Amino acid sequence: MKTWTFENPTQVDAQWIQNASVKDLLRYYIFINQEKAVGLSQQLGWSPNYFSMLTSGRSKLSLAKIYPVADLLKIDPLLLRNKVMAEAQPEYFADEHKYLYSKKVFPMSVAIMERANQKGLKYGTLDAEQLRILDEAFKQIKELESKKKPEEKADSESKADS
Repeated sequence: MKTWTFENPTQVDAQWIQNASVKDLLRYYIFINQEKAVGLSQQLGWSPNYFSMLTSGRSKLSLAKIYPVADLLKIDPLLLRNKVMAEAQPEYFADEHKYLYSKKVFPMSVAIMERANQKGLKYGTLDAEQLRILDEAFKQIKELESKKKPEEKADSESKADS
């Protein structure tokens, strides 16, 4: 039996997520969720080797199974769906970025989604109290950014004077 090894990327950023194949994305989320492929397949009532076949590339994730897999591994379902569709129909999605600018993966949104995932939060809607807390956090982040900007500006001016 062939086994695969997966080197967990040291820092998953927007570029890695954007370029990752479906099988690499699944491997990564299986790793960070500390799950076994056989256990995941059994949780969904599927063949015990289904996830192994997906992560080895011997099988493709079917459209009907995108949402259960996304829910189980805490992956953004839209991200997983787009990757599955792009791999299934590469000629259709090759020029998509020219027309659908909002489909790009932005570093901040990826960082926020990854942090939510790490903290055990599922994707979905937030209630009013959760939105208030999030707004406060964004306000604090913006204040930190505004404090950094004068320092960065001073650094760039000193380099220009040199």
